[in-house]
Amino acid sequence: MSEPDARVEGLRTALAELRVGALDRWIPLPPDATKAELEAALGAIPSSVPGWLLRQPAEQVSLPGGPGAPHGITVWFQQEILTLVEARDVRPTAAVTDLLGPAPERLESGLGPSLEQWLYPERGLILHLCPGEETARYLYGFEQTELDELRRSPLRFVRLERRPFR
Repeated sequence: MSEPDARVEGLRTALAELRVGALDRWIPLPPDATKAELEAALGAIPSSVPGWLLRQPAEQVSLPGGPGAPHGITVWFQQEILTLVEARDVRPTAAVTDLLGPAPERLESGLGPSLEQWLYPERGLILHLCPGEETARYLYGFEQTELDELRRSPLRFVRLERRPFR
């Protein structure tokens, strides 16, 4: 299989496994994956919607989910580069530690007081979950990275903020 074909197949596999909750078969995003590669992997994708990702302009595309990602999957592009995969209330096929092993780092989550943030940099994953629950409240998928780099990443500092309307 050629390098471009392997990248496309990696994207297809990663999203298919996320849809069913097979986190152990998640494949990190290929470096600098493009919108064209995602289209090659999935066929036509829905239109993108402009938005903001980590305080930077971005486009988001909503993809259908499945039993493992019942609320669908959001993919984020910045300048046509696929930078992040996001899913909420992910239902893994088994306990997260059984699928992925112990997280190399577990930190406080900014997404809820009862949540922890589990970092799996080599797998290109961050999970925000309540220890003991079978559901990952938030999942972020990205390129494989080093733990020190992930500790400094803005993705590690994602927070929910409630602001009153004025």
